[in-house]
Amino acid sequence: MKMLSSEDSRKKYLWLNQFENRANPLAHEMTTSKEILYIKGIDAVVTGIGTGGSYVGLKRGLLGSGIKVIGVQPRKGQKIQGLRNLNDSSYIPPIISGEADDGPLMEVEYNNVIWILEKMLEKYDILAGFSSGATAYLAYELAKRGKKVIAIFADTGLNYVSLYESSGIKACGYNFSRLYDPSSLPLL
Repeated sequence: MKMLSSEDSRKKYLWLNQFENRANPLAHEMTTSKEILYIKGIDAVVTGIGTGGSYVGLKRGLLGSGIKVIGVQPRKGQKIQGLRNLNDSSYIPPIISGEADDGPLMEVEYNNVIWILEKMLEKYDILAGFSSGATAYLAYELAKRGKKVIAIFADTGLNYVSLYESSGIKACGYNFSRLYDPSSLPLL
């Protein structure tokens, strides 16, 4: 962080600082929440607690709509990449500080994230990141209770291939090596 504060660094790099930048929640308040309001009959939106931007912005943008915004965090003492438990974290991002006091926040267990990631990959060929797996699992549980739910996926599994493999996820013979084959990319 010190390097980015020098005059020379400011000319070469742009640091968005998603943990403190008020534009983070504002983007979700002004855009994501508006898109959600177009969908009729939504009971809840599930989003991860990482930087806090989507949670805070969606809570503000959906206020008064009747749509509940639920923040997902790992069970206390567990780690889910990209998420934090606000009761178990040494760092609370400034953009969420005080904004989550009234909740709702729900905890998800790591083994349930692994289970849903494997199912999404096997059934839908979706390679989601671990924080997205947490939101998917909670949305799945709410949907089983008859709720119409949107899950916000903030990450992809492309950055977690080795973690997928070390967690034993090898659904349907999925070939992880093709993820790095430039000829398999649709834009090339």
